[in-house]
Amino acid sequence: MIRSTPVVPPDSAAEPAPDCRAGVFTASRVAPSRFYPLPQGTCRHSSAKGCTGQCETHPLVLVEPAQIGGPDLDVLMPLHLVLNGDGDVLGCGRTLRKVLGHKVLGRNFFACFAVRQPSGIASFANLRASVGEPLRLALAGADETGFNAVAVPLQGGGGLLLNLSFGLGLIEAVATFGFSDGDFAPTDLVIDLLWMAEAKTWALGESRGLIDRLKTAQRAAEDRALTDALTGLRNRRALEVALDELAAMSAPFAVMHLDLDYFKQVNDTLGHAAGDAVLRQVGDVLSRTVRRGDLAARVGGDEFVAVFPGLTDRTTLRRLADRLVHQIALPVDFHGTACRVAASIGIALTEGRDRVEDLLAAADAALYAAKRAGRGQALFAPGT
Repeated sequence: MIRSTPVVPPDSAAEPAPDCRAGVFTASRVAPSRFYPLPQGTCRHSSAKGCTGQCETHPLVLVEPAQIGGPDLDVLMPLHLVLNGDGDVLGCGRTLRKVLGHKVLGRNFFACFAVRQPSGIASFANLRASVGEPLRLALAGADETGFNAVAVPLQGGGGLLLNLSFGLGLIEAVATFGFSDGDFAPTDLVIDLLWMAEAKTWALGESRGLIDRLKTAQRAAEDRALTDALTGLRNRRALEVALDELAAMSAPFAVMHLDLDYFKQVNDTLGHAAGDAVLRQVGDVLSRTVRRGDLAARVGGDEFVAVFPGLTDRTTLRRLADRLVHQIALPVDFHGTACRVAASIGIALTEGRDRVEDLLAAADAALYAAKRAGRGQALFAPGT
């Protein structure tokens, strides 16, 4: 049972204070801290010099000190320790038991804690000498879990009562031991700090979510800026970026320049909606034909370019080009009408060409050579 220091009654033999106009004032030689203070204004003479509020007119009502047991200490100080005169643990707060375990009772204080500040406290006698001073503790063998503490003496037996808190390590302790607000005293600022930490976590989560959404939106916007809206292929800007990157790496690659034959007739006879249907079909054919890592782009009305990084084998390129020519030549149904176009393709390789402009010019020349040769076919650039 923890007992507060008892109230000492006033000394009846004390001389009256000379400035007390009531004439019945009895001065006390007992330190004022030993008494519960009387509220100001209780007596009309309470403002007199030297008045302690203890007189025959309005005697001080002495209140018996509270007797606090373990359950009450658990409510007021859930992180307390009660030590006997040898420094062994007699009592432990409910929250501290979650940290130390229920077998802490009977263990010596220094088997559970190390005193980091002030330095040099390694015995119970040293600990008793530090009564009232701020202490910095750490769990024995676990320096990452720290506590602020203060000790007060117990009446009789030489024991100590220590009240602990987590201080700046509160958030980490809550995460480590799974504490909730019910593990702390209702008046403890910890409750507000936990609420603030949860609010901060929520705010940070919302902030990260917003940043992620902004990044996703930015990537989507960038992707749209490099994508042809009609066919879903890459656009001219994306082609330029890809060619610049390949040129910077000095990597070998091949380019196919593809132009649709008879596309103008489809537009003129069936309208632009039919032409759009044909362009979408060509885009689908290109997407299904190129390999993963290749690039297919629409660079004009009915012009397309495919880039094949690392591919310079003529046989493979010929097979891919023939497949494109064949697939594009298949009729496209537009509201019951068959739309027919063909594809002429010019192929150029990086071999012997140092500049991207020269490569594209060679593919363009091969494309027009294919058109002059009868359309609906693929030709390699001269020297390829």
